[in-house]
Amino acid sequence: MPSRPLLSACLIVRDEEACLARCIESLRGIVDEIVVVDTGSTDRTVEIASGYGAKVHSFAWQDDFAAARNRSLSAAAGVWALWIDADEELSLKDAAALRGRLSREDIGGFDLEIINFTEDEGDRGQFVHWATRIFRLLPGVEFTGRVHEQITPSLAALGLHWEPLSCAGIRHYGYRPAQMRAKNKIQRTVALLEADVAEHPADTHQWFNLANAYLVAGRYKEAEAAAESCLRQVDGFAPYVGVCYQILSSARMATGDLDGALEACAGADANGWNGPVNEFERACALSRLGRFGEAIGACSLCRELAFRDGEPGDRTVQTHKSVVLEANCHLALGEAAKAREAVQMLFESDPGYVPAALAFAQASERHGDFQAAGRAFELAWQSEPGLTDAWVGWARCCEASGDSKGMLRAFEHYGKLAEPTADMLIDWGRALAASGANERALECFGEAIKREPSNANAYFNCGDLLYGLGAYPDAAHIYEAGLRHSPGYAQGWFTLGNCLAQMSLSGGASTCYRQALEIDPAHEAARHNLGLVAA
Repeated sequence: MPSRPLLSACLIVRDEEACLARCIESLRGIVDEIVVVDTGSTDRTVEIASGYGAKVHSFAWQDDFAAARNRSLSAAAGVWALWIDADEELSLKDAAALRGRLSREDIGGFDLEIINFTEDEGDRGQFVHWATRIFRLLPGVEFTGRVHEQITPSLAALGLHWEPLSCAGIRHYGYRPAQMRAKNKIQRTVALLEADVAEHPADTHQWFNLANAYLVAGRYKEAEAAAESCLRQVDGFAPYVGVCYQILSSARMATGDLDGALEACAGADANGWNGPVNEFERACALSRLGRFGEAIGACSLCRELAFRDGEPGDRTVQTHKSVVLEANCHLALGEAAKAREAVQMLFESDPGYVPAALAFAQASERHGDFQAAGRAFELAWQSEPGLTDAWVGWARCCEASGDSKGMLRAFEHYGKLAEPTADMLIDWGRALAASGANERALECFGEAIKREPSNANAYFNCGDLLYGLGAYPDAAHIYEAGLRHSPGYAQGWFTLGNCLAQMSLSGGASTCYRQALEIDPAHEAARHNLGLVAA
């Protein structure tokens, strides 16, 4: 008789053709069998699983994740089960060490570190937590909970304990915002959690999960109430307590209750949960209250404190978010040099992180380093092209530093993604003219006039270029059109007078110079030229 498999990977799936292969590839050569329970796929999920040799079973979805997972356990033959999802992959540091740990008979399960990626691209945004993902397949070992299901209550009921496992972990991609929206995960999760806490009102873990789901869904008052319900009942040493205080603080901040947010941070302190995340929450609330010096101190403390072993939380509060917040607080205090110093190392090491690029750009611009500011604004725009403020800063700094090539590059990039406004077209035309691309510059001015016929600035810039090219009759015509929309612009009358003088129309030029002087008696150039044509 063949020996029983040591480790069974157990998955529940539905329409996972986009990611299932990545998951199964990460299991090959590590697990002894793969059990896939399909809950109603309409894509190639079952075909892909079968192609990898997985044991595929069907199960009618019952709005209950625990029920589906328990079906996967009943189909597994292993001594141990690895619970994993299709949008995850196993990360293994030492296969031999893993097999060795599974030879122990004195333990019921192992906690694995789970890295949840929280940004659509890259691996910068990470929320890290630990969960029991490897456990013994024994009678009575089963999942509970419609969603955010757990295996540990059944292990505890059997008197089995579990411990961390450092040689393996899981990378989870399902919390990327685009995937959350595509699968409507938030609404589904909220509905299942509401049903769970209605049936089990003393289940603090599900109250915590519901508070988090409400926060993500933007239902801040409900998030606050659910977090308060959790904290009233929970054992203070549960690993999610610190994050629950964070949810409470964030929910209150979102509704404008900044003092209440600080009270939540103080509650975390009082109950032994003062860590990096709590200090970052405090810094956010203090900065919004205008207490920037205190916020800077909290940012510094955030980076000094260490996460506890197994403590869940957003690791980027230390590496990225507190750094940017500190720089922005220095900017609010008018301390551009300190702001730049605070964020420069982060910007240089991770230039694709838009908040750092923007903070460095703003600090550099205020410090007078327009070239560095322009480069940082440009990087921010390239990383997030919809961020118009970054583009405006880029163009502004190029103009301030006299970088006409940079200005042209900025406008070319913008024009590929969006329709420029009339004012943008005018600036674009000026940059083109400065680089000698006169025909294209005239096209920009013409398009600006077409889009906004009352924009006098478009006429005057077009007239200036035509005058510089010696096209005096055309320039005079354009200047006249501009003055119809802005008759009180002294410089416009002056430049029209210059056109007429170049065309030997002295009487008309004199009239224009007199009009300029009537509007602006201090216009010395008009007075000088009037004397020349009158002589």
